[in-house]
Amino acid sequence: MKALSFLVVCFFVAASAFSQEKVLSISNAETGKVTVIKQNERVKIKTVQGEKMKGDLFIADDNQVLINNILIPISTIEKIKRHPLVMNILVSGTLFVFGAYAVFGGWLILAWSGEGIGAIILHSGAAFITTGIIFPNLYPNTVAENASNIKVETLPE
Repeated sequence: MKALSFLVVCFFVAASAFSQEKVLSISNAETGKVTVIKQNERVKIKTVQGEKMKGDLFIADDNQVLINNILIPISTIEKIKRHPLVMNILVSGTLFVFGAYAVFGGWLILAWSGEGIGAIILHSGAAFITTGIIFPNLYPNTVAENASNIKVETLPE
């Protein structure tokens, strides 16, 4: 009976030791705001060299992260932001649909009556479509001024 209870206690200790989650913690010294990005979240990173990468964040070790099987040192991250796929699809899709209806409606108004409002609606539809292409992500950038404010932490689950 004592051996069984010892095994159960060892199992729970081992399970709690291995169930810690790594996160990327970004702290701003000026405002005191701390942003936490969990592992396996979809992010968009811009490095100091100007390279831009999108993908799932995997924390390799305390000094490197892995995105799309590319190792990126934490010291070379210039900007990082969340980049959720569902939100991108919803925002871009909504803007595309509104733009397509506006372009179609503008053409109909121009063809039917030749009014100037048709041209305005047509141009606004083109603006919706362009916005859907250029600005699909509404999350703010987390700017890393230097490597000292980005660190890898482990959080218990």
